[in-house]
Amino acid sequence: MIEDSEEIALRVADFAARCAAKLRTEHTMAQDVTVYLHTNRFREDLPQYFPSATVRLPVAASSTREILQAAMQAFSTVYKPGYQYKKAGVVVDRIIPENAVQTSLFDFDAGQRDKDNRLSKIMDELNRASGKELVRMASQRPGHFADGIRCEHRSRLYSTSLDEIIEVK
Repeated sequence: MIEDSEEIALRVADFAARCAAKLRTEHTMAQDVTVYLHTNRFREDLPQYFPSATVRLPVAASSTREILQAAMQAFSTVYKPGYQYKKAGVVVDRIIPENAVQTSLFDFDAGQRDKDNRLSKIMDELNRASGKELVRMASQRPGHFADGIRCEHRSRLYSTSLDEIIEVK
């Protein structure tokens, strides 16, 4: 369980970046970004807290910068010190196709939005070519996305990993 706000914020940033990348691979955009935090409900000796906050974007987005900025804004409203958090996450909602985005009449950020979208696509191409997440936003954790994820009780990955294929004797 984690109590440090900076560590939780780094993990939330990772989740938000993954959501943005997933939106781009599906050629969609999100209008809402929700961040949630959970304490361990089985630890009755610790204080409990299960907040969530949603930020509605003025224009649907799939760029990493916009999704991450909305997630950090939502995180800052739900985080309270003094709790030991077990789970954090980011959910994107109100998903629409990227060619059906409705901009506002006075969209002064259109040029910045285009730059963000091009930068996000370049990041995706570099990361896909390397097979790793080499290019990341500064607010994300260094290292691989899955670093620190506990998986000691998971079942073997028979169908997706050649290292864990079933051995018949």
